Amino acid sequence: MTDFECRHCGRCCEKIITTKYGISVGMYLKPSEKWLFRRYPSAVMPYLGMTKIGKSKPKRIVCYQLAVEPCPLYDADTKRCTQYNSRPVACRAYPFALDAAGRLTIDERCKWFEDHDYKRKDKINADAIRYAYEIHDIDFAKYASIRESSNLPEGLIFDVRKKKWLKIEDLAIVVE
Repeated sequence: MTDFECRHCGRCCEKIITTKYGISVGMYLKPSEKWLFRRYPSAVMPYLGMTKIGKSKPKRIVCYQLAVEPCPLYDADTKRCTQYNSRPVACRAYPFALDAAGRLTIDERCKWFEDHDYKRKDKINADAIRYAYEIHDIDFAKYASIRESSNLPEGLIFDVRKKKWLKIEDLAIVVE
């Protein structure tokens, strides 16, 4: 059984923003994690929002994203996080994450990944990926329940490079 062991290469902390399907997003942050970046207010932007049908700005923010590179909590000299013990859940889950369709992915930029071949069926300790599923189960399930139970039925995602909200329904065709 293989446990994830950080190699302190800094790749995950230096490259925060990813672009896929023409959408640029930063690292996922739970609302309760925004406080970690209080000294860097421009580093945090909304990620997922809810609005009324036909509107282009959210009425409610469901979660946030870190939208600067490198992460302001990253110390390039020591190659360590200055807030390691209270780092965001997305950092705890790294290199594992869920894509837009809820499928488990592994960031192939990670140095640890270079040393392990999960396609060769290396067995990975289940605890190492628990946080990736926690993100999906808690917050994105909350998005679905908010959407179903409120008068805010339309989802929006914020593109950090374009500085623009995009309708999730419009993106679903691209993501599938």
